[in-house]
Amino acid sequence: MVQKCGYLPLAISVIRGILRKKASLDEWTVVNKDIDSYLGKEGSDEDLKIDAVDMYFTWLAEGIILPKKQSGREETAGVVAKQYLLELVSRSMVIVELDEFTAPGLLKYKHCYLHDLMRELCLMKCSEEDYVKVVDFQGGRQPVLECFPVIMDDTTTFNTYRLAIHTDGNFKGDAIGKIIERLSPRLRSITFTDMSQGENFSVDMAWTSSEIFNSCKMDELPLQVLNLPFLQSLNLEGSVWMNPTKIPKLDVVWKAKRLRHLLFPGNSAKMVDQGKFRLCGLVQLEVITDFDTNTMEVADLLELSNIQQFSATIYGNESLSLILNCIEVNWPNIGHVLLAIYNCNFTENESGTNSNLVRKVFNCRHLMELMIEGNLGNKLPRYETNLASSLRRLALFGSEIVEDPMKILEKLPNLRELQLLMNSFMGKEMVCHNMGFPSLTNLSLKGLHNLEKWRIDEGAMCNLMKLEIRNCKKLNMTPIGLRFISTVKELSTADMPAEFIEELQQLMVK
Repeated sequence: MVQKCGYLPLAISVIRGILRKKASLDEWTVVNKDIDSYLGKEGSDEDLKIDAVDMYFTWLAEGIILPKKQSGREETAGVVAKQYLLELVSRSMVIVELDEFTAPGLLKYKHCYLHDLMRELCLMKCSEEDYVKVVDFQGGRQPVLECFPVIMDDTTTFNTYRLAIHTDGNFKGDAIGKIIERLSPRLRSITFTDMSQGENFSVDMAWTSSEIFNSCKMDELPLQVLNLPFLQSLNLEGSVWMNPTKIPKLDVVWKAKRLRHLLFPGNSAKMVDQGKFRLCGLVQLEVITDFDTNTMEVADLLELSNIQQFSATIYGNESLSLILNCIEVNWPNIGHVLLAIYNCNFTENESGTNSNLVRKVFNCRHLMELMIEGNLGNKLPRYETNLASSLRRLALFGSEIVEDPMKILEKLPNLRELQLLMNSFMGKEMVCHNMGFPSLTNLSLKGLHNLEKWRIDEGAMCNLMKLEIRNCKKLNMTPIGLRFISTVKELSTADMPAEFIEELQQLMVK
């Protein structure tokens, strides 16, 4: 059997774990005969994706990694986590998928894949050390609160670090809160998962050092979650919030002082009855995603100084100005910013002159993704060396720009995806010049009702892979310069003149 394992330590360890449960020579003979199936050579779990960011949060929450000093300065636990993953990759212990939109120096891996043998080894070790326990409460089984105390009090069978609770999804916040109150002090993480979504339903998780929500339907955020003193990561992204959603009262002080990662649901769930969500006292926060200025207190951001990653939906000039000031002044370690902006006034007068605010947005440091809905004035801010130098994705909606925006946008060195949506450009002609858009891979033009001519010079958009043109009905002439772009793999048109579509398809075939 060792010979069939190719003398590889990992394969030998997997077989050892299997043989230790086989008590007779006959059972060993069966393993020897079918060793290929036990080694996973006839089937693989390599397609199971592991989100790299989720994995970082797991390591941090479970205390696997801690900050360390490097060259006289302390590196954050997040940086150390990335170094750990790089080490696993360099040792060929995991397979990785790159994130093409990442900025230099940031997380460059999007997903990880465990080799089948590595997965078997991990499962074997988990079983040996009683590291994970799964409790199933779905399909008409006993109510959660009735049988949960039995599980928790049974010290002879319950001695695990991680607990996974499978439900049918209809799980109220008060039930979760009561369960959290009864948790064993040995437990490091607990997952609540809605199994009604199916085995392969992909959701994010929320680590607490003791608490996780996995697409659970809740009508309120349990107050007990805020009181977990060792809570490090709370991810509500996968949660299916019922509207309206109750939140803790304004005078509630978080006891989770160690919280570093706070990921809100991206569906902008309504938080009502008790005012805006507060972040008072959470001075160790490093990551905030899907912050919503309509439902969360913007002023609380001024107390934070360790933010490294931030994404927000922003309404109004006052909130936008405060957040831009935090990014520039209060957050020296910021490295990743995503903003979606609504209901802001970016013009100084009726002539359509840009305000200082729009220039501040485009000059925001480490701005990776930007979506703006609203009038930006007659033209984009004048190009400067540092203008949106980190920007990867840009979407404009209702901007009503009259002057060709391409002469500014084509100079952005790292722009990968551009969407010019409904009435974002009100002019008649656009020009993409030679060497313009060096990094652009995705381009969408939708609802540009005045656009009549689009010129593309040879050498422009040399890396374009996906082109989408919709509802630009005055654009009758196909840009001949598209024939110079050989990298396009996906072409999509809709609500366009039949002659345009036919000519475009013929041009791309050539």
